[in-house]
Amino acid sequence: MIRGLAVAAIALAGCDTAIDHFLPPPSTFPTEANTGYAWTGTALAPYSGGPVLEDGARLEGVEILQCLTVTGDGVSIVKSLIRASCDGTPIVYATGANLLLEDVEIDGGGTATAEAVVGGLGLVARRVHIHDVHQGVMQQGAGITIEDSLIDVDADAFLDESNGQVRLHHSSFESKGGHGAVIIWNHCAEIADVLVDENRVASGGEFVVHGGSGPAEDRPNRDTRFIGNVWALRPAPQIGNVSFYLPEGPESRWMNNIDENGAVVGPR
Repeated sequence: MIRGLAVAAIALAGCDTAIDHFLPPPSTFPTEANTGYAWTGTALAPYSGGPVLEDGARLEGVEILQCLTVTGDGVSIVKSLIRASCDGTPIVYATGANLLLEDVEIDGGGTATAEAVVGGLGLVARRVHIHDVHQGVMQQGAGITIEDSLIDVDADAFLDESNGQVRLHHSSFESKGGHGAVIIWNHCAEIADVLVDENRVASGGEFVVHGGSGPAEDRPNRDTRFIGNVWALRPAPQIGNVSFYLPEGPESRWMNNIDENGAVVGPR
């Protein structure tokens, strides 16, 4: 059981998402019972369209047995199942902006060897269940929101390399191996405006969370906030809970992060 922590009343300004006060971490997180399409009661119809989705396309209530390339802006996939394995390419590859995945299950069948989703600018994933795939979501454009989702994969559950504008909220990120559950890397450029709050993170990989790159990179993350997250006790990481959280900027915070026993988790 998670023990309550002190509540700090701090107003934040300057980032896109403001938190007026910091609450103790939640005690419940998304599961298979409240993510994906099944919990909505939707009866699926076979998808008969093509693999490329253009501007404004909307798929709802369909079972998709192929990989998709989203070239258009404003595409929506809701209350649907995507079950595919694509020989080393992502199951959903978005080059267009503002893709919405809502109440979607993505099943790699245990044979998908790449990412479930590679998202471009403005990706939103809400109540998404990703499983039986090598990696979860890779961000390849600034601006991504993942909320109320369950991502349970073999390697990295979430990976951002030098894009920023990240919001990971009240989701469960689980990786059996790889680098970790939540990876915020700034190998190529500074990452700014990151909010990771009220999530459950679990990893049997190197670390549970990579908060940035090593000191030699000389590119600390700016305005990066980890608030009210819970570290699972199992599986245990191979090296440690946190790697290289080296924040700069007035909005950076590391607050109320604990493990499942209530012990404080600090940055490394």
